Amino acid sequence: MSVVEVGVDAHPDIAVRYQVLSLPALVLFSGGRPVCTLTAPRKRADIFKAPSPWL
Repeated sequence: MSVVEVGVDAHPDIAVRYQVLSLPALVLFSGGRPVCTLTAPRKRADIFKAPSPWL
């Protein structure tokens, strides 16, 4: 697993490509495709629970 931070100010094309409309945003990829997107501040438990089917 890799975690990568992308600055949307420096790379707005990436934000548009993955439809990131608000920050913070977390996009989980599986097989090179986005499978789960979380936006807005969330509880730590929610962040770990949402992508669990793909881990």
